[in-house]
Amino acid sequence: MRAHGGGKKPFFAIVLQILQIQVNFYRYRFAAHTPVRLESIEKTRGYHLRVISSVARWVVLAPLLAGLAACGGGSSSGSADSIPSSSSSPSGTSYKFVMPPVGAQRSYDQTVVDSANNTIIGITIQDTVTADNPDGSYVSTEAGTPTSVVNGTNYGVAPATITDSSSGQVLTDAFTPSGGTLITCTDNPHGGGPDYPVSIGQTWSMTDTETCSDGASNVFTQTGSVMDLESVTVPAGTFFALKLQSTISWTTAGGTTWTETETNWRDASTGYSVKNVITKTYTGTAPTNGYAASVTTVLLSQSP
Repeated sequence: MRAHGGGKKPFFAIVLQILQIQVNFYRYRFAAHTPVRLESIEKTRGYHLRVISSVARWVVLAPLLAGLAACGGGSSSGSADSIPSSSSSPSGTSYKFVMPPVGAQRSYDQTVVDSANNTIIGITIQDTVTADNPDGSYVSTEAGTPTSVVNGTNYGVAPATITDSSSGQVLTDAFTPSGGTLITCTDNPHGGGPDYPVSIGQTWSMTDTETCSDGASNVFTQTGSVMDLESVTVPAGTFFALKLQSTISWTTAGGTTWTETETNWRDASTGYSVKNVITKTYTGTAPTNGYAASVTTVLLSQSP
């Protein structure tokens, strides 16, 4: 609004002054010549003041309302720009994991940086759901780039059949390494990740014993927390995602202790991972070959 000049009176102030002069005139006239009660004049004056006040409010508010309508104020498009953070989400909001339907597919792109600082790109992974079980668990097949060897280590994707719990945690993983035979690993009670439903601020701690048919056995310990809600953009689109951070460690039979720090963004409406970043370090016995120092996985597409 533009300010009034220093010596000019606002329009409504002039109107009120004229009205006051008129009322004073009638006060004098009726008091001197006619025995009319002045309360009626006061009521008339009050009525006019209320009308003027109401008009004044609308004169001030109308441009503001028009401005809001022009800029779309008060509306929400549901786009990524309007995605709330945890500070604006209801306290204690619970998020569920949704069992994917049979035939659902998710494709991922993976980038690996190895211990010699080589960047390995072009690794793709495709998950296809093949069965939904009555207990909420589901079965999927995993396929992708089979071979990507750097410094004696194959970072490719071995064909696998995986059973996940109703919270998306691995229960069994049957895979065939390149040039090898089928190996089946069973996790007790399950692989990493929190039990759904989850809420922001929730923490978890677990121990998982993995036993494989080739005789290998490892005990994994993990601690993690549900950090926040964030807008995450990947090739598959922009998602309203829960940000999970965790640390997992285990010691191999050869005496190498590994520690992985993971940040996983999961679609808040389904619980499926849309982006995952892992960094990996070790203590103790050095690995014979190179290893993945960091792995970044992003969702390329999904259907449905």
